[in-house]
Amino acid sequence: MLYQETNSVGSNRFECIKYVNFRYVPHIHKHMEIVYVKRGTLDVCLENNHEHMRSGDFALILGNSVHSYNSTDSLAYVCVFSDDLVSKFARATEGKFAGRAVFRCDSLTEKYVVDKLFLNDNRDIFTIKSCLYAVCSSYLDSVPLTDAGLSKNDELLHKILSYISEHYTENITLMALADSLGYDRHYLSRYLHATMKVGFCELVNSSRVDRARVLINETELSMAEIARLSGFQSVRNFNRVFKEYVGVVPKKI
Repeated sequence: MLYQETNSVGSNRFECIKYVNFRYVPHIHKHMEIVYVKRGTLDVCLENNHEHMRSGDFALILGNSVHSYNSTDSLAYVCVFSDDLVSKFARATEGKFAGRAVFRCDSLTEKYVVDKLFLNDNRDIFTIKSCLYAVCSSYLDSVPLTDAGLSKNDELLHKILSYISEHYTENITLMALADSLGYDRHYLSRYLHATMKVGFCELVNSSRVDRARVLINETELSMAEIARLSGFQSVRNFNRVFKEYVGVVPKKI
């Protein structure tokens, strides 16, 4: 998988970030994720299902689900949290597949969550859990769940992301991917653009940037070494791609 390590480890983990006009290519992580659009619109794609979010909408992404975002006009809050914070909800959704991600909460729940979770910098663990469970309850009331299972298209996507995750530190190409999976490279290119709205290089760079973020936050390695270990051919290219995806040069995060 194109796996986000930073959002896949740890217990009692909660992080809430405000984004303006953000985009993120298809990725996957173990922790769950809640998105709330405060202003504007946001497109979300969950396992090849594209949805349009508007102001007041929530989206919930279950763990280990491929998802992506794209917006040029939005203010949104994204909360990533480990499933032990909502253990009963996690058990209720284990092994389930969501037909969609987007839903709405009633006005009282929405106001409570916005005030206590998104706009409150002094939230404690009890406040966090109460807000998460409030959103999860609305999700269960709104979103149909079925037993998980992969279609042939989903299987191909997971094979592509698995290959990238295993080889992104190398100088990989679309041709090498096609040879490995036994597909024509032109077909794979069309498939990625049709299902994920991105190209092969963008998926590879996203995985490299995510690995670099982990190394920057958790090691004392030089930027040159981090660039090499993340699969970038030069520090110059590393700086350019990192800023394109994160918005700042590596040394500033």
